[in-house]
Amino acid sequence: GQCGDALCEGAAALQLDAAPVAGALSFMRDQFQVGCPGEPNAGFSPDAVFRFVLDAPASVAAVVDGLDGYVYVLAECDPFNGAPVYCGPAGQPLGGAGPLPAGAYFLVVERQGGGAGEFTLSLQTL
Repeated sequence: GQCGDALCEGAAALQLDAAPVAGALSFMRDQFQVGCPGEPNAGFSPDAVFRFVLDAPASVAAVVDGLDGYVYVLAECDPFNGAPVYCGPAGQPLGGAGPLPAGAYFLVVERQGGGAGEFTLSLQTL
């Protein structure tokens, strides 16, 4: 939908293995209600969205500093119906056991258990 498109056009771009990007979680912003199987964190908590592109398959991790991060990776920007490519604590391989396929992705950051706060985020190859 248009709302989701506008949401993702404003997403800050992440570069692989670049300097961390600053972000903040605010109670005013809770755009994504993505359901992750067996993961209770996915509900109503502040989130921030970023985007990244992989030119080739790669094993990458989202490293969040400053708070206990929890991340979702979406292949398309749908705040409500997107089927996550990955959900889990920050710092884990985003593809699970294997690499993420080449393509464009959206990375949503939340605080584990919910809540606001400031953080830095970097995307690192493993």
